[in-house]
Amino acid sequence: MEQLDIKKKKTISPVWILPLVTLAIAGWLGFKAIQERGIDITVRVKEATGLTPGKTQVLYKGLSVGLLKKLAITSDLQSVDAEIEMVKEAADKLTAETKFWVVKPELSASKISGLETIVSGNYFEILPGSTGEKRNIFQAEDEPPPRHANSPGLHLTLISTKNSSHSPESPVLYKKIKVGEIISVKLDTNDLINTRILIYPKYSHLVSSDSKFWDISSVEFKANLPNISVKFGTLKSILAGGVSFMSPEGEQKSVLKKSTFTLYSSLGEALQDNSGLQLILESPQLGSLGSGKPVYFRQMKVGHITEIELSEDSRKILIHINIHEPYKKLIHEKTKFWNSSGIRIQGGLMTSMKISTESLASLLDGGISFITPEKEMGNKVQNGSLFTLHREPEEDWLSWSPEIKLHEDDQPMLKLLEKK
Repeated sequence: MEQLDIKKKKTISPVWILPLVTLAIAGWLGFKAIQERGIDITVRVKEATGLTPGKTQVLYKGLSVGLLKKLAITSDLQSVDAEIEMVKEAADKLTAETKFWVVKPELSASKISGLETIVSGNYFEILPGSTGEKRNIFQAEDEPPPRHANSPGLHLTLISTKNSSHSPESPVLYKKIKVGEIISVKLDTNDLINTRILIYPKYSHLVSSDSKFWDISSVEFKANLPNISVKFGTLKSILAGGVSFMSPEGEQKSVLKKSTFTLYSSLGEALQDNSGLQLILESPQLGSLGSGKPVYFRQMKVGHITEIELSEDSRKILIHINIHEPYKKLIHEKTKFWNSSGIRIQGGLMTSMKISTESLASLLDGGISFITPEKEMGNKVQNGSLFTLHREPEEDWLSWSPEIKLHEDDQPMLKLLEKK
């Protein structure tokens, strides 16, 4: 009987299973680590105070996008190189335009920021670049870049020669309502102070080419006995600075983005600007008029009172007014001015009485109105021309409806000026 030759099949010993599984896992983890490895960059800072390797993060919109790995002093002992590992998703954003800065606590009368770093420690913040050459070595900014430098809205530059306490994020006000904010304040090569501001998109229509901007970061004090005037801005504007502006009412000229305007030191200085047409009205008494009060044409504001003084013989009041640039052609030699403040009452106890007023605005704010006759209006006038300010208008004045061409491309008859 034949004997069967049985051979054992060679298999892997169970002893090797665990090492092989371990090797496979290690290989997978190694591959994954290489695949997910971040990008090494160097950010040079002036000092390493508050920075800790393995703890200090790089944040973008509150999310961690990098971690500080190592700190090293530069060869000239003037700076510190911070070696950082960024997440790989940031690769396309590390360009010549990319900016880094260190966020640290700051507490002053004009600014409070970075208080969260008291607990968490200082950290880096990044403003990603979108174009430019790729790079991995950066110089940290001394100050954070303007937060709204590329934000939508109307970007303007205000020029002044005087120092102010403006700081980024200080308010820009229109009729005491915040409509924008200051982006940056810098000194240019001509020793002029350039204040860049942003007007929010929904308020950009408030700005015209004739707008006046002035500083509200200080207290304005005027003493002209017997009148004493003290004007305060808002508490925030006094501490952090701020800007306010006004625009002519009615039709406004468009303004190009990044236009340049003068920044006046006060509202009074803005009102005394020499653009437009400067006229003098004489009256036996002042009434309720005052500096800054409006000048109306057909109940539309076209100017303002700039100054009030006594005549040399002290017998009359001289009222200086400014007719805004777009409307100065409305004034001719035969133009009539009258005080439109308050209510006019005509008649008496035994006769019918007539009560009238210019408009609700003039009733509340006071002001001056004028009209030019339809015929024989006379020649155009120059700066400094003198007119009489009448107490009230004559009846026929209110029926005048002159045809006046304000601009060269206007139609002969302006609908704005048509008799209502």
